[in-house]
Amino acid sequence: MNLRFNVYRIFLIGLLISFRILNKFGYFIFCSSLREKNSEIVKQPVYSKIKLRKSPEEIEVFIPPKGFTPELIFLITFAIAWNSFITIWTWGAVLMAPLPINLFFGLFSIPFWAVGLSMIGAILFMLFGSTRLKITSKEISLTYECLKLKYQKPKPTSRHKIATIDRTKLSYDGQTKKDDSAVTIWADAKPYRIKSTSNSNANGMYVQSLSAIELDWLAQELSEWLNIPVTEK
Repeated sequence: MNLRFNVYRIFLIGLLISFRILNKFGYFIFCSSLREKNSEIVKQPVYSKIKLRKSPEEIEVFIPPKGFTPELIFLITFAIAWNSFITIWTWGAVLMAPLPINLFFGLFSIPFWAVGLSMIGAILFMLFGSTRLKITSKEISLTYECLKLKYQKPKPTSRHKIATIDRTKLSYDGQTKKDDSAVTIWADAKPYRIKSTSNSNANGMYVQSLSAIELDWLAQELSEWLNIPVTEK
């Protein structure tokens, strides 16, 4: 009788110990998974100037002008030198060369003027330009604004045609840059892209420099609102 009672008591003690071990182990797994889940949540950096406005009906990402930075000093200096040289050269060639040679010189200078004007455009956009990505219940649009001038490319597309959200990481093919860090929403085979570089993007517009963390945060916010997973490339 005592033997049976002792066996029963040992069994209960072992069961209790096992239950406590399993309970602590389950709690550890739960905390680990919760910590892992929270670590994946990306928040907007404190230095970020991006303004995000969202409601059940629409979401809007506004990227303000970059403003004056030290890198603009070199760009402004080079733009002044370039355009001054092209102005003097074109003026002298057109006025001094006889017909029809002066017309040839004038046409020859057009590509150089295009480069000079693009530099001026880059300076103005970095100082005064902004980017606005807006998705409503009806459409998605990407608008570039500078000095009250607005330009949309691609054109607005129906929201129902939004297919994927791509998060492209910065990559190189040898010493050549292959892809910029970017967030791209594809709708009707059109890329609505926000890139990290301040150079001209695929749409031919100059955009503000954004950090990788800002792009990760934007991709997360857009993914949650659209209920579309982010595809990393």
